Amino acid sequence: YVSDNIGQDDSEVRVDAVGLWVKFHQPWFSFENAKATSTAGEFSSPVLDFGPYDGEIEGLAQLSCGLSPAAGMNGSWTFEVEAPPGQALGRIHTYGVAEHYILAIDPESESEWRGHKSGDPLIPDSSRQTIRIIIQEGCISGARVDINDPKLQITGSVIGNVSGLDLDFSSIRFGVGEYLVHSEKMEIGSFSASIPIGHALPEEGGTLELGIASRFQWSSQGFAETVVVQIDSIGISGGFEIEWDRDPECITFDDLQIMEDSGGTMISLASMCNDDFTPGNLLTVNSTSSDSSVIETYGDGGNLVISPVKDAFGTASISLEVIDQSGNSWFGGFSVSVESVPDPPVFGGLPPIAYIELGESATYALSVSDPDTEITEIHTSKSWATFKDGELIIEPVSTGTHQVQVTASDGTYNTSISIEVQVTAKPDLIVETLEARRDGAVVDSFIVGDVIEIVGFIRNEGRGDAYNVVFHCMVEGTLIGDGRVESIGPGELKMAICDFQLGEPGERLEIKLEIDATDSVEETGEENNILSISILVESKDSTPSGGTLDDVVTILSILVIFGSIFLIRMGPMRLKREFGGRK
Repeated sequence: YVSDNIGQDDSEVRVDAVGLWVKFHQPWFSFENAKATSTAGEFSSPVLDFGPYDGEIEGLAQLSCGLSPAAGMNGSWTFEVEAPPGQALGRIHTYGVAEHYILAIDPESESEWRGHKSGDPLIPDSSRQTIRIIIQEGCISGARVDINDPKLQITGSVIGNVSGLDLDFSSIRFGVGEYLVHSEKMEIGSFSASIPIGHALPEEGGTLELGIASRFQWSSQGFAETVVVQIDSIGISGGFEIEWDRDPECITFDDLQIMEDSGGTMISLASMCNDDFTPGNLLTVNSTSSDSSVIETYGDGGNLVISPVKDAFGTASISLEVIDQSGNSWFGGFSVSVESVPDPPVFGGLPPIAYIELGESATYALSVSDPDTEITEIHTSKSWATFKDGELIIEPVSTGTHQVQVTASDGTYNTSISIEVQVTAKPDLIVETLEARRDGAVVDSFIVGDVIEIVGFIRNEGRGDAYNVVFHCMVEGTLIGDGRVESIGPGELKMAICDFQLGEPGERLEIKLEIDATDSVEETGEENNILSISILVESKDSTPSGGTLDDVVTILSILVIFGSIFLIRMGPMRLKREFGGRK
């Protein structure tokens, strides 16, 4: 850079040299490896291993290499295999170098052998099988049956650009122990695999070695490329762990002696039983009785309930099943004896109150029983109440409220029951006779204008008193008078009288008397409270004329009226209504 300080632009640039950057891509061929390993000590392999000294051999020699047949002869090696509880048999594997084939049979369900090769699954859904290996030539060092068919489960992906790789020689490899168990192609995208590895697992308690390796075989034109192999998950299936949960254990249940009709008993399992995992208070019990008519039993959570049946005795066996939370059971039992106790007689079917009309009777079915003793006597506290053929017959003789006690005896116990008997007496009113009177004389024909007396005789044929008995007098259905009888005792006769003036002539007039017209008296019968008669009413023109005769009739009428009044006052009490007035 030079400046001469002349003029406004005094700068100067000089280029001393020019250089070029050249990038050269050269094809190349090589490979790269990446590896990852993992180990697990004291590994619990889900396998069952068998050696030359297990099972039975025939035509084989036990050599250092294992089992080998004699020259030109076939030998057999037979052994039994059984899966652990809750697990399944997987594949059969053999080790060594030999010409051989494998036979298997389920002794519980099959009668013919099935052929297998090493690595084949055994008979499915069979937990116990017999294995026979026929060795033709060579030596077999051991055999293995894996459990639950263990597999290596892999998921992963290849990301980036693989155009510079030779895919025929590039791969992802998985190994277990000394065995290469799987090889995955180096292709862009996700991949997954499930590979049986029962043959490659270590012996029980050995060390598991698991390795993953990637081989990148380049056949590149020299351009830069990036490839990533990513393993998302890797695991081994088929493993299991057995936890032994033993059955509950209980001490011996003692036999029980209880009294008839006594209370039941409850036994806590926590004091009688124990379990290796389940606490005693969480154990449950199922129980049954050999005779449920004597003893009833059931489990109530962690308690056993024993309950005697009422009025029953005898002996019953109790069967028990004690269950823990895993479903394991203990079975046991004991006996229960119920000693008989005499029972008193028992009544049934008698109502607490009986309502009976005096003069009538009532019968009630009355059951009397004794579960274990014969009843010797049944009697009542009233002479008018008797017990016969399972019925209580009551025939009261007086009104009022009575307590009747029935007592039964079995010779040891007396049992009584009471019934309240309410005895009532009702009246029964009837109109005994009905008369129509004129001037105190009973006649059956009258003249228009006559004042007549309607006289009814009322009798009480019931057993109770009647009070305030209302009566109605009617002519041709029309009420013409009423009245009231204050009281009528049993068998008593009273009179009911109404006055009425005849107004119009007619062939016959119906006269009716009704007692207890307001239906206020409760009677034994209501159908006999009405009585009616009929009278003839004539006009005045039809009667004989003449003053002398009229005077005589008038005098006789006056005498009859006074005589009637005298007789009425001397006779039974009556209630009379005057014409033209009403109460």
